[in-house]
This record gives sequence, structure tokens and C-alpha cells, in this order.
Amino acid sequence: MLSTLDSTVFVSTIACRKCGVIGLPVIATGVGPHKFKGSCGSCGKFAIWISDRSPQEKAARSEASRTAAMASKPPSRPQLDYLRALGDEQTPPATMLEAAERISALVAGKAVNQ
Repeated sequence: MLSTLDSTVFVSTIACRKCGVIGLPVIATGVGPHKFKGSCGSCGKFAIWISDRSPQEKAARSEASRTAAMASKPPSRPQLDYLRALGDEQTPPATMLEAAERISALVAGKAVNQ
């Protein structure tokens, strides 16, 4: 179950590790980089850090970070081996991202442009 508080905080039910109660956490101001913290409504024990970003925004930010990281690294040996196994005869890709995109295209049966 997902609920919204103040239209910006997304919270789901939690199971307290101390007392076992299942319910929505009590929301309080977070510490450091954490926007909010959730504590058990029954015993008050800390349960979870809570973001002010929606699940969709978190997923988009995560994907953007992943793409940026892959674009800055050379392809891995397993990627190069897999490309060879798929019959790729082009020049080796320059980045992990390029290798991943080429692998996806080859697996999907699409022609890969150089």
C-alpha cells in the first residue's frame, strides 16, 4: 500500500523489526541527506529513511546515473565476449553504454549501425 503525505512524501506500510507491528510509519524530519525518517507508530523505533521523491522520479534519476556511469567506462570483458558470441564484427565499442546498446540490438535481431 502506498500513500502520499503533503503530496510529496511517498510511504508504504512497514513491519517493525522490534515489535512486529505492521502499519504506516510516524514521519519526522530526517538527518543529513535524508529528507524524512519513519519510526514505528507503536514502539517508536527507527524503521526507514523516506525520500521526498516519487518512485517514478527515483527510477528516472537512477537510470540517468546508470547511463552516465556506463558512458564513462570502457566495455567489460564479458560484454566484448558476448558481442563476439552474437556474431558482432564491428570495431569494438568505446564504452559500456555503447556495448550494452549494441548487445540489446543484436539480441532483438535489429541491424546495428556503426
